[in-house]
Amino acid sequence: MSDEKRAHPRNVEGPFYVVDGCCTACGVPEASAPEMFAWDHQSHCFVKRQPSTQLEVDQMLDAVRGAELNCIRYRGLDSDILTRFAELGEPGLCDRGARFDLRPVTRNQLTFVFAGDAAKEPGDLASALRQHLLALDPDRYRATPVTSNHGRASFSCAWSEDRFHPIAVVSLREPATWLIKHEGNVLLSDLLQRWLTRLGATQLRWFADSDLTRSGPWRATPW
Repeated sequence: MSDEKRAHPRNVEGPFYVVDGCCTACGVPEASAPEMFAWDHQSHCFVKRQPSTQLEVDQMLDAVRGAELNCIRYRGLDSDILTRFAELGEPGLCDRGARFDLRPVTRNQLTFVFAGDAAKEPGDLASALRQHLLALDPDRYRATPVTSNHGRASFSCAWSEDRFHPIAVVSLREPATWLIKHEGNVLLSDLLQRWLTRLGATQLRWFADSDLTRSGPWRATPW
């Protein structure tokens, strides 16, 4: 049964839409999917173009999960997108076919290919990541020193609380292929995704922590 809300009158026809009167000008759409959103004279956002590629779907879902007050919704029936809403823990944002039978999924194992200067040894890449996190906000992020041993480097970081989250960087057997695994929350996965993308890493594959062999289904984003 449909629970479709009223879309903003300027919302383009299609499955993703912004609920009319819901926008709080949170800034998330322009940060996550600027090519697909526009704003009216009252700074209320709306979907000006539906995603047409897998990358754009990823960007739209990034905006969906980050937007305040659940203002961005989905009224389509694409089974993969419905599954992804459920894995995000947001099946209620789907007007039709919501997958309430699926549990949220946390992806915190990432394999990728990177041949940049920072990736000569696991300790080099771990140190670069540690410096990146500390530079984001020196007053917020804290990190332990990097330790290296037999193709693996690790450190722990914390933010806004005293709990430190372990992060491991491993050089895999394939040329220029790496694994990063952490025990933090989705915030850390987001930071890793953006950092590696900016560095030019390719073939990013995120796995759930339960899939220790990394042989199960993966996604190009943690969400």
